[in-house]
Amino acid sequence: MIEFLGLDRTAAAVYRALLAAGGGPAGLSVITGLPEGDIRAALGTLAGLRLVRVPADTSEDWHPLRPDLELAALARQYEADLARMTRQLAVVQAAATAAAAATAAATLWSARFRHTAAPVEPLQTRQDALAEARLLAEHATKEYLQVMPAAPEQLAVVHSGLYLHEAAVARGVSLKALYHDSTPSDSAALAHARRTAMAGAEVRTAPILPPPVVICDGQIALIPGAKDQPETALRIREPAIVAVLRTTFDNSWDTATPLATSTTPGQPAGPTPSEQALLRLLAAGVTDEAAATRLNKSLSTISRQKKALMLRLQATTPFQAGINAARRGWL
Repeated sequence: MIEFLGLDRTAAAVYRALLAAGGGPAGLSVITGLPEGDIRAALGTLAGLRLVRVPADTSEDWHPLRPDLELAALARQYEADLARMTRQLAVVQAAATAAAAATAAATLWSARFRHTAAPVEPLQTRQDALAEARLLAEHATKEYLQVMPAAPEQLAVVHSGLYLHEAAVARGVSLKALYHDSTPSDSAALAHARRTAMAGAEVRTAPILPPPVVICDGQIALIPGAKDQPETALRIREPAIVAVLRTTFDNSWDTATPLATSTTPGQPAGPTPSEQALLRLLAAGVTDEAAATRLNKSLSTISRQKKALMLRLQATTPFQAGINAARRGWL
């Protein structure tokens, strides 16, 4: 009856002796003819299986428990352990499947960057363009740049989805979205821009926008197709073309106005934080080269920002720009 529990010959003999006569190690040694040390070891095994009751006093009088009840309880314990391990196995299998899928997707994505059939590839439908934009947002690791279409009804063409924006920001990706400066006066466009900002993107507006574009990690870009085929798009991996698109974006971004500080027509817009930092340096007489070093920007970017600020401040010299900025409360 008890052999299936895996008891060795000694433990089985001790258990049968307890069923027949009970007693302690000394008496069981006499009954079985086994050394007392072996008897104690066997009693420990039986106690672990809940087949004997451990003495509560110093009498060392061991008593066997009803095997039918204890074996039933032991079976229930094994069943519970098996169910728990089954659940753990399911969790591990699901995690392994998800990890394998993620690894395969990452490998495929990496391969798409490394091995390209053509530096410029057409996407034939709007659905393909949307899918590509979402894929770029999903796999961005450093930055994700967007120029939104000026027409509100076309905003969704290159918009990747707010949940992907939030996920990208959570991964530490820098998101920038550039809208037309008519956005604050259009309720639908403004709502779209605000949702983009709430998802974690930095949002600015500009009076003149470059063509709508998505740029991912400075490696791949997505732009609309020809005017007579507005539903198409182009996926661009050619580094030189992507670099030109990135420069075009930066030029517009540096002179754009943050959405939170967008102003009504005729009212001068306040400076962005980076522009304000540049104004302080210009007012102090710092050269463009020194300002570029201090602000960790290229000299060409500093020159563009300075010219734009002098134009907005109606100044002919950097020193005059600093004075006019102070008068407006910008410093």
